[in-house]
Amino acid sequence: MYTQIHIGAAFPSTNIVFASTTRISKSPKMATSYSAYQKLLSVGTKIVAVGRNYAAHAKELGNAVPKEPVLFMKPTTSYLENGGKIEVPEPLEALDHEVELAVVIGRRARDVPEATAMDYIGGYALALDMTAREIQSTAKSAGLPWTVAKGQDTFTPISSVIPTAMLPNPHDVELWLKVLFIPYH
Repeated sequence: MYTQIHIGAAFPSTNIVFASTTRISKSPKMATSYSAYQKLLSVGTKIVAVGRNYAAHAKELGNAVPKEPVLFMKPTTSYLENGGKIEVPEPLEALDHEVELAVVIGRRARDVPEATAMDYIGGYALALDMTAREIQSTAKSAGLPWTVAKGQDTFTPISSVIPTAMLPNPHDVELWLKVLFIPYH
């Protein structure tokens, strides 16, 4: 089984970031965005994710909401270009997905003061954080990291990168997702 994902872009006029059935725009006005997207897929060195940052989802999974962020890494092999097919390991009963606003760091950063952190953001993208729940459950019960459940190849589908100017207030967007499951032939 696979899921075909087409990921849209952000439209600041409505403050909605959404998944859609359109492919990446290669129009001249989005050329910078497309170039940044291609660069991200080819040279992106890290995917740093935050876990348990949504109180309702943490409670749904029986987890306490932590006082400090729970960070985890995903390998860059988990990137999936827009319109690609998510490869689902067999047999897998519970594949979960969360829509995320990805923050693309545009230049080298280390020990950045909070006051200047936004200066390092090169753009935003819509991403999915895919999780093989039963693999995650087994890993967690053994005290092992989540990477095996979240870092499978193709488990981070990502949209084109939109410039920061197109999303002036990333704290005021609505994310939603519609997924169509298509059986594997």
